[in-house]
Amino acid sequence: MISEQKKRLQDLLVAPWRRFSDLARDQIPRLSSEDAANCLRSHADSPIRDKDEIALRSSFDSALGELQLLELAVVCGYFSIDDIREVALADFELLLKSRAAVQYLQIYDYLAIRFLAARLGYDFGLPAVDPPTINPCAALRFASFLSLHADFSESAPMDRFLKILDDFRFGKLVNSDFLKKRLAAPDDFPLTEKARLAFREASLGLLEFVDLLSTVFQQLEESEVPLFGCFYSYWLGHFFGERRVAGIFTRYGICFEDVRIHMSLWPERDEPTLSGSAWLQTHIALLRNAWEHTKTWLSELSRTRP
Repeated sequence: MISEQKKRLQDLLVAPWRRFSDLARDQIPRLSSEDAANCLRSHADSPIRDKDEIALRSSFDSALGELQLLELAVVCGYFSIDDIREVALADFELLLKSRAAVQYLQIYDYLAIRFLAARLGYDFGLPAVDPPTINPCAALRFASFLSLHADFSESAPMDRFLKILDDFRFGKLVNSDFLKKRLAAPDDFPLTEKARLAFREASLGLLEFVDLLSTVFQQLEESEVPLFGCFYSYWLGHFFGERRVAGIFTRYGICFEDVRIHMSLWPERDEPTLSGSAWLQTHIALLRNAWEHTKTWLSELSRTRP
């Protein structure tokens, strides 16, 4: 690997989001088969409420996200497969040796990791997949995506909104249903200070979610949309109120596609653009298009479920 590629890889391995995976890297390899099966079970079958389990699963998701980034980097020509071979294989051996961990890849649609394994000739014992063709001209788009993903990972309002999408409740009140209803009429009834702060942060997080992800998808070529969509598929599905049920995407939960946000909740902008409502619906439409492409792709490429 030439020195420039080594620096790129090192930068990726010490990126801001890396710290989120430390817990999983320490604890996942030490789990017994029984403990791994319990911790990494489908939360659709058995809800996850234990705080330690939530923390470990979140960290595991972060570690798997790093592996997905390696596949995206390869398919965009940012790295060659040989550039990342040693790092990827080491993580496979560290994180994905248990049957429960491998099943987790299928349950939560970590298809990009299966593409990466196929490129490396690594067998998870899952149905074979054909990885996408490498586009050596897409490296600049991947670099731009990395910058946007750093913003996505580091934002406190984004983290609050994602937790709400993932069925958290704050201040004993602020969940997806409450957030969507109150965004249109924030002064309908008073909130405790804790709930008010959670609500305000989540409203900003929703706007950041729409802004950042629509920017990601706008810069891609059409053929790249579902692959990058897979990276965010869990959150896109939850945003549109859709989840896997028996292997099929089904309407389940609150859909934010038609959300309305009161003007008092919009952050100040240096320059006026479209009106808030028009801007929001235009950019949500971009996310809907990306989600439909991604959902179709996932359904076609991962028909066999655990």
